[in-house]
Amino acid sequence: MKTSFLVLLAVFSFLRSAGQTEEGKPPSSDALQKLRAVFEDVLSGTGIRDLHRDFEVKYDTLSQEYRLHLAPEIPLPEFILDTLHGHINRMLGGAPHMRLMGQVYFDRYTDHALVNVMGYSTDRIFQAIGIMVEPVGGIGKFSRRLHDHLKAEVDKGHIRMDSLTDRTAISVVVERDGSLVNVADAVLRTSLDAYLSQEGKWSPGIMSGRPVAYELKLRLYVGYLQGRTGWPEDAEWQKRQVLYWKKKGRRYLYGSLVRPDAPIASFVYDATLGQYRFPIVHGGSRDDCRQLAMDIQEGLDKPPFLYGAFHRVYFYWSTN
Repeated sequence: MKTSFLVLLAVFSFLRSAGQTEEGKPPSSDALQKLRAVFEDVLSGTGIRDLHRDFEVKYDTLSQEYRLHLAPEIPLPEFILDTLHGHINRMLGGAPHMRLMGQVYFDRYTDHALVNVMGYSTDRIFQAIGIMVEPVGGIGKFSRRLHDHLKAEVDKGHIRMDSLTDRTAISVVVERDGSLVNVADAVLRTSLDAYLSQEGKWSPGIMSGRPVAYELKLRLYVGYLQGRTGWPEDAEWQKRQVLYWKKKGRRYLYGSLVRPDAPIASFVYDATLGQYRFPIVHGGSRDDCRQLAMDIQEGLDKPPFLYGAFHRVYFYWSTN
């Protein structure tokens, strides 16, 4: 009885192992770079724009070749897929049962495709629904408290009313830890510092499961500040996720994944290479754009993280 049980257990273990394919070790970094270059060369020029896709490369035991699996699928021409599969199998053919994963980004403005390839891992970060920054009680109440504070500062003679009526909005940066950073000019800096110090930390913005910084732009209601109107029922504000912000002279330079109203230039940040690529000039003089490009390429910190491996980042000025 015991012998029969052991025989059955051995047969079961054999059948179980026979139905599985052992995944080989991923290629060397040099081989992955070559594979990446092939992906980018074949996928560029397809006419597909502004699209991110995750993919896997898996060995198909029926056809006995590697196949590309995009999630979700995109309508790539058949000859493109055939060409890509041919390259993949020539490069990986000597190492069956390997499994790779990566991301492809089809740029919004150019006909380039950027690709990242790596060994398969279950520790993946997928795109998630964004959770916006939020103060205690909501942004509407925060905006009203700010207006009431500014009214009190005018009454005390700390700031002049005309310094408020000359502007349409005030910006605040909500850092990744929820702390508020005053980016106002010298006229309002002291008054806003006093207000923000009382507010405490916010719930930070969340994207892809991680906290992100936001630029919060609050519309100023001059009529309310002057006492001519009541507080509007639908106060307006604008939230824009920022990857980068830095003071340069009297202005602030922002980098955002969301296109602003008046961008200067944009670049695709290639997280694999750690470089900004494929610049597009959106506005401003040629000299301004050239100087901005130099600042970005030479002195800009790498974004802490992005949704995927690549994203186009928009740069714009704010004088606030």
